[in-house]
Amino acid sequence: MDEWTAEDLSPEESAMIVDFVEWAGEFDRQVLEKQTVEGDQDAIGIEEAFEFLMPHISEGATEFDAKMLKLFRLEKEIKSGPVFEYEYESELPPDSTVTAEGLNAFLKREELREFFSIAGQMIESLSVELVMEKVVEPSKKSKSVRRRVERKSQKEREWLLHITGNISDGEKGEIRRTYDMRSSLVHDSENVFVDDIDIPTDVDRGVKAVNILHENLHGIELKHRFGDLVA
Repeated sequence: MDEWTAEDLSPEESAMIVDFVEWAGEFDRQVLEKQTVEGDQDAIGIEEAFEFLMPHISEGATEFDAKMLKLFRLEKEIKSGPVFEYEYESELPPDSTVTAEGLNAFLKREELREFFSIAGQMIESLSVELVMEKVVEPSKKSKSVRRRVERKSQKEREWLLHITGNISDGEKGEIRRTYDMRSSLVHDSENVFVDDIDIPTDVDRGVKAVNILHENLHGIELKHRFGDLVA
């Protein structure tokens, strides 16, 4: 969101922010109360479920697997929960500075930053492995070549995968969209947040982008790694 002050807002926009703050406070109170409920399975959050699962994870699990588990957890956290809806949104100016979508994204900004940061890391690592596996000739594979691939920009790795036919034009676009989203979120300052995120569409596309590379490299969808992770 661009920086603005209360003086820049219309009465309808000001009322929308007041409603949002009250709604967010009520939501936080309900979450806090829910966490104090004992013995109720419905009160067990996704994070707690994964914390319970971690001791049972196979010793063969890698850092990539840990990122995958966290990516799926964040996906569910971002897409779950109530959504703020403004009853009088039709009264807002056509070029409104504040939107319900922007406020909902703002509420989940930290989870979105973490989600796209992890998705970006996974895209980078999978791209390196896919270039080494499918682009570099077997006779030329070496540690020095791997370092050269790792030093290339992510856009260069995507280009190599595309021109060699390992990813289609549409797949390249999905990967680029997610990686650009990651760059926008990670490099924004604390007080600035991009307001063009579409939840849950962009979150779904993030998982899809990672899955495209994973399936091309390993021949299985990302979600099927779970079968090998649980001891």
